[in-house]
Amino acid sequence: MLLLTAMTSRFVRSGSADPAVRDDNQSPAALDAFYDVVPVGLCLLDRDLRFVSINRRMAEMTGRSAAADIGRTPTEVMPGVAGQLEPPLRRALRGEQVFDLELKGTQFSAVGEGRVYLASLEPARDKTGSVVGVLCSALDITDRRRAEEALWEHRERLSNLIGQAAVGIAQTDLQGRFLLVNDCYCIIVGQDRDALLSKRMQDITHPEDEPANIALFARLAKTGEPFSLEKRYVRPDGTVVWVNNYVSATRDPAGRPQYMVAIVKDITERKQTEAALAESEDHYRHAIELSPHIPWTAEPDGQIVEVSPRGAAVLGVPIGSLAAQGWLNLVHPEDRRGVETTWAEATHSGALLDMEFRFRHADGSYHWVRSRAAPRRDAQGRILRWYGTLEDVHERKLAEAALRESEEHYRYTVELSPQIPWIADAQGQIITISPRWGNLVGPTPGGTLGMGWLGAIHPEDVARMEACWTRSMTSGEQLDVESRIRLRDGSYRWFRSRAAPRRDEAGHSAGTVRMKTSTSASWPSSRSLTWRTTIRSQIWPIATCSVDSWSKR
Repeated sequence: MLLLTAMTSRFVRSGSADPAVRDDNQSPAALDAFYDVVPVGLCLLDRDLRFVSINRRMAEMTGRSAAADIGRTPTEVMPGVAGQLEPPLRRALRGEQVFDLELKGTQFSAVGEGRVYLASLEPARDKTGSVVGVLCSALDITDRRRAEEALWEHRERLSNLIGQAAVGIAQTDLQGRFLLVNDCYCIIVGQDRDALLSKRMQDITHPEDEPANIALFARLAKTGEPFSLEKRYVRPDGTVVWVNNYVSATRDPAGRPQYMVAIVKDITERKQTEAALAESEDHYRHAIELSPHIPWTAEPDGQIVEVSPRGAAVLGVPIGSLAAQGWLNLVHPEDRRGVETTWAEATHSGALLDMEFRFRHADGSYHWVRSRAAPRRDAQGRILRWYGTLEDVHERKLAEAALRESEEHYRYTVELSPQIPWIADAQGQIITISPRWGNLVGPTPGGTLGMGWLGAIHPEDVARMEACWTRSMTSGEQLDVESRIRLRDGSYRWFRSRAAPRRDEAGHSAGTVRMKTSTSASWPSSRSLTWRTTIRSQIWPIATCSVDSWSKR
């Protein structure tokens, strides 16, 4: 401004012949030299808005010769900005100062955009204060403006990126006070932006997670070393949200941590899934420990890869001895070939496995076991793994053997007995009878089962026999009646029929065990009683199945 004032004085005095107006103490040469070297474009215009003086920097801006443009107007010298410049110049001629006037153009002398200039206009006055022209200064601020625009664009992109990010982003100072948060972060913690900007990170952290978080935060503030942790935030409504935090520091020009930036991802759903899985695994573990079965898994080719630890306790052998094909070494020699064949067929076909064999325990004894397995397949149907169980069925096999022996004993006893055991359902229909009946009586016209047996009763005894049987069925009383039965040779022989109902838990008749005893032969009553007890206990499991099934219908 001092330079412009001096140039104004020089301009005014250079046009005056009055010695009182001229100032011989000022050195025009020195002033002109300084005027040309300043990095600011300078010029003076008279009241007609014609150039009186143009310095070197202004000439560079116009792209023209300064000497050639003296006396010309802005429209002639600066066509690219003249339209923008003329109104402010006229305001300056009216005595108004104009500051920070932006002019845009390729060059002052060319029309177009691409360059930006910052100009100031100052009224030039004589000693009396009258405005005699306009002093103009201009700076080329294109590079600065481009840098500002680039910075603005960068900040805008960064702001959009932060605002639209699918993860929470928060910036804090070194004490944890929030400076910036994006929308996603607000959603995660359940608070709006204004509320968060008045709080610290510690204020919303779960109390149990706060000590570890603060320690890592302090280390980051001191060393700049980033950290990652899983923690909980507490929302205003008291609900807890699990997050994964990755926290790093932005640094000042000296390299010291200045701000903290946290990238936050909501992992609540994953944590809930993990908790449910842990609960399921714990439930499975307890269920397995209480189960009599021993779970195992195998590769698609049948190689055992895992056996439950329960196997060691039940079988008394090291788990490692069962891996791969090792378990086959513990199979009874008589069963091994069949076991290998069955297992190979299952792994080849993918069919369900269900086989029983004898397995050697640590004490050398063999126990019967049942092994069942099913394959797990991928989307294409390929077997990924076999899942199976091993169950100790030794007691069951012994019971089955004892039952077979008992049934065989019963069969021989019944076949050799002079009595004829038979069983009827709750409706009085015969459902089974000893083969001895057929041997003695032969075929009857209506068959034997159901009520067909009445065909073998003497005609004179049928009504009485049927009445007694009906009364017993109706009242549930034991039956004890004698009647004549026709034998195979056509002769009749007296038989004594006795029966007693078997009742269910509610007291209803579920079936009847009967015996027909030939009274023509001399049998001690004690033996008949023994037969009744023995036969009833032996055949009852057979009757139970049929009668129970009928009762349910």
